[in-house]
Amino acid sequence: MTSVKDNPNCDLCKIPVTKNKIQCNQCSIYFHASCVDVSNSQCKNLNKPGFDKWYCKSCDQRQMGLASIEDKLTQLLENQGSIRSDINHINQQMQMLDSKVNEVVKKLDIKI
Repeated sequence: MTSVKDNPNCDLCKIPVTKNKIQCNQCSIYFHASCVDVSNSQCKNLNKPGFDKWYCKSCDQRQMGLASIEDKLTQLLENQGSIRSDINHINQQMQMLDSKVNEVVKKLDIKI
């Protein structure tokens, strides 16, 4: 006797998946290969150990979102380094100006 666990329903069409089934590597939900536009040969390869992972549309969008966030974080960290460099340069210029102001004050013998 075949149990529901052996033949889960396709998340899209809700019909039990008995053959040409594909499982999302993220959420573990099953689909008919035809329901997610995966050919039978691709399905066979994806179901073999060591082959590419497959993600359903929802999980794939989350994966892409995470990649985008990681890219933005990398860019922010690079910008942070550039801003720190700019701040250091400005601080050096301020120190030089402060030193020049002190020299002028001494020459003019002005008390501040």
